[in-house]
Amino acid sequence: MEDLFSQDQRKIYPLKRLEDGDRFPRGGVFVLHGESDTVVPIGGSKMLRDKIQNLDPKLDLRLVIREGEHGSDNKADIKDDWLAEAFQGMTKAWIA
Repeated sequence: MEDLFSQDQRKIYPLKRLEDGDRFPRGGVFVLHGESDTVVPIGGSKMLRDKIQNLDPKLDLRLVIREGEHGSDNKADIKDDWLAEAFQGMTKAWIA
């Protein structure tokens, strides 16, 4: 909670934290983004992907872009191939 109200506003922005040397935990990152999202522009997720590929290329980042707006417009099931594949790397890291 302290980070949220810090004088250093860079701490609340993942892209800024990456620039400052912070790294995501090992195991991977899964980002699901709606192609038509009007709340959080998809460009932000693409910038995150590009920055991670540049600064932390060994991190398993899965950016999945699907139809829809912000939130859960579409139903997804863990049995869906695209979702099961996206979680594979993270699951391996968690149970290792």
